[in-house]
Amino acid sequence: MKRIVLFFILLLSFQGVFAKYTPSESARVSVLICSPGQPIYSQFGHAAVRIQDTVAKLDAVFDYGTFDMSDVPQFVRNFLSGETYYLLDARPFDLTLWAYRYEGRGIQEYVLNLSHDEVRNISDYLLKNLRPENQQYLYNFFYDNCATRIRDILQNQFPDLQWNSTYQPKTWRELIVKYMGTHSWETFGANMALGVGADKLATTNEMMFLPDALADGCLHAKINDTKPLLLEKKCLLEPLPQKATSLWNNATLLLWIFAAFIFIFTAIELLKKKRFFVIDTVFFLLMGIFGCVLWILSFSIHSFVFPNCNILWLTPLHVFFAVALCVPALRKKLDWYFLFAALATLVALALAVILGQYVPPTAIPLMLLFVARAVPNFLPTFLSREK
Repeated sequence: MKRIVLFFILLLSFQGVFAKYTPSESARVSVLICSPGQPIYSQFGHAAVRIQDTVAKLDAVFDYGTFDMSDVPQFVRNFLSGETYYLLDARPFDLTLWAYRYEGRGIQEYVLNLSHDEVRNISDYLLKNLRPENQQYLYNFFYDNCATRIRDILQNQFPDLQWNSTYQPKTWRELIVKYMGTHSWETFGANMALGVGADKLATTNEMMFLPDALADGCLHAKINDTKPLLLEKKCLLEPLPQKATSLWNNATLLLWIFAAFIFIFTAIELLKKKRFFVIDTVFFLLMGIFGCVLWILSFSIHSFVFPNCNILWLTPLHVFFAVALCVPALRKKLDWYFLFAALATLVALALAVILGQYVPPTAIPLMLLFVARAVPNFLPTFLSREK
């Protein structure tokens, strides 16, 4: 606890240094690229700006990736609506180094090839943004984050900057999946939440929402097509090996196992001519809750979440249907909903193919289940139902 208190005391006292700071001739500006971490908010890495001035005895990291989670419910609501506000923060470089060493993450430093006037301009810009009235900004994962802020600072300083990125053209979705893994729950959630727009190619400039792409840009960028933007690259901290992915984070495998169990029960129902409504209650309730989240995200201000074919087959209506199934008197009157859910799934799949929206393989078992659960209701020989 004492260390935490000392940390904040040091941080607050450090902020006051900038009120009278003017870069000396020895000052230099670097872009820090931090390797990905385990938590979902750090899986894409991080980017920050370092100002190092030996004469002024200053070594500071300016970080556009700070957010306040003190009020967790409010933070969750803001995240779902897309109205998440981030802050520019400044802290001693040693604290940043300590934090990333503690997390086992690496740091690469890209020292920029700047004149004293250019260093002063960037420093003045950061200090202006550090003022309380300018610190906060509306965060956007794709268009306004820790990496794009640094990209924009450099582009404003050098209007004729050519990035010369070596990144191959990719869609926004492909860029995300690269960092989340193919089969993880995070990837499954992202693929389901992202709509048609995410399957368009991102430009070289747009790809720099990723810290690694910003690093590649800095490495190859030139000013006036002659002067390299980069002075030198240094490894400040080597990353530690990441923990192996748990079996429980393999969404594809687990959803196929889940689907297999329901397929087996469906076959038993057909053989015994008896319906186990508890299966449908649980399945449609889970899919309805998932649908509620997708619908909230689809009508938020997040980028690339609308139009989204997935909201056609994952709908909040499934929740009401699941609740209605708990009432025996209503069950015989709800046969049509099984057909509706199956048709909605097939229509969504067809639209995704027509519009070019990616259909994740992880979603296939769930789609098949909607079709499979409709079959017993419409076979002429299926007469008996569970009481």
